[in-house]
Amino acid sequence: MIDVPGTLSSGQVFLWRHVGVFWYVIDGQNILKVDDTGVIDATRTITDFFRCGDDIDRMHESFAQDPLLTELIHRYEGLRITNQNLFQCVISFIVSANSNIPRIRRNLQDICHRFGDKTAYDDIAFCLFPTPAVLAGTDTHHIRECGVGYRAQHIQGASAAIRDGLCDGIDRMSYKEAQGTLCEMPGVGRKVADCILLFSCGHLEAVPLDRWIIRVMHEHYGIGDGTTPHTTRQYDILHDDVRDRLGPYAGYAQQYLFKMARNNSEKPLKW
Repeated sequence: MIDVPGTLSSGQVFLWRHVGVFWYVIDGQNILKVDDTGVIDATRTITDFFRCGDDIDRMHESFAQDPLLTELIHRYEGLRITNQNLFQCVISFIVSANSNIPRIRRNLQDICHRFGDKTAYDDIAFCLFPTPAVLAGTDTHHIRECGVGYRAQHIQGASAAIRDGLCDGIDRMSYKEAQGTLCEMPGVGRKVADCILLFSCGHLEAVPLDRWIIRVMHEHYGIGDGTTPHTTRQYDILHDDVRDRLGPYAGYAQQYLFKMARNNSEKPLKW
């Protein structure tokens, strides 16, 4: 079972829309058409966007001694980690810094409208995500017109790095090597790198430590002091503690915990 709306609205991916009985997802130069069971059709390539090859039963077994995660597995049955286009994922989480969901979506949609190819699918107009070469060759002034502010320079720099091959083979790197490679790009620190590694590179041990997860780990597991790390070393120490506690599927665990925290918040995710 795949909970399509629950997964798409869980803060992993931003360029999607619900039309009739289908969800349409922009995934780089591809458009995915998803029905309510998670079956995918596409304009180019049918991808394993919902990571159907993951051993969900084994993952659930790894959480068997954790009462909270056991409860959340049933509460959010079908929640999946995505397998996104790498470049789009990089730019999405650079844009996400110090922002919110509606603004992130607006910024990314503007980037697509201004710089992406126009196409149609099922008689619906779409703008694809631009390529690294296009954004790398775009003046930062024009990127800034998409409402991204200071992030425009980061977007251009990261686009150039990917265009020039920095991330080639990143899916075959170890977690630490891949994290270090991503952090060579402007606008990519530890947390953004962990988002990319989890949602695009298949590193299920990656745990993006945003304020929601930091708070949950402190309140429910006694890990950390509930405050955001101020240095890379502090982040790494906290990440290691969280990963040791949550196990080899720590990335999945954090997605359940993140969804719980946001759903319980006075300010749930707005799309």
